[in-house]
Amino acid sequence: FYLKEKKYDEALNIYADPSSTGNQPVDQVLFNLGQTLNNQGNTEVAQLAFERAIKANPDNAEAYYELGMILYYGKKDDKRAKELLTKYLEIGQDKSHKDNTQSVLAVLKKRSP
Repeated sequence: FYLKEKKYDEALNIYADPSSTGNQPVDQVLFNLGQTLNNQGNTEVAQLAFERAIKANPDNAEAYYELGMILYYGKKDDKRAKELLTKYLEIGQDKSHKDNTQSVLAVLKKRSP
C-alpha cells in the first residue's frame, strides 16, 4: 500500500521492522526489496532500501555493490559510489561482482576531476 501511494519512508519502516520480517534478517528483507524496486526501474526508492540494508548490517556486501552501481550508472554521486564499491572489494565474495567493481572503479578514477 505505502509503495503504491509513494509513501516510501513508511513502507521501508515496515520492511525494517524485525517483527515483520519473519525468519529473514532485516537487512536481507531490505536488500530483496531494493533489488525488486531496482529491477522495476524505481532506483530512487531502491537506493533508500539499500542504504537501510547497510545500516541494518554493515557487512551486507551485496548492498554496497548494488547501491554503488545505482550511484555510478545514474551519475548521481561518483564519490559515494567509489566509497561503496571500494568497501565491496574489501568484503564482497562474488567474483563477477568483484571484477565488475574493479572496472567501474577504473572508470570512476578517470571520470573524477
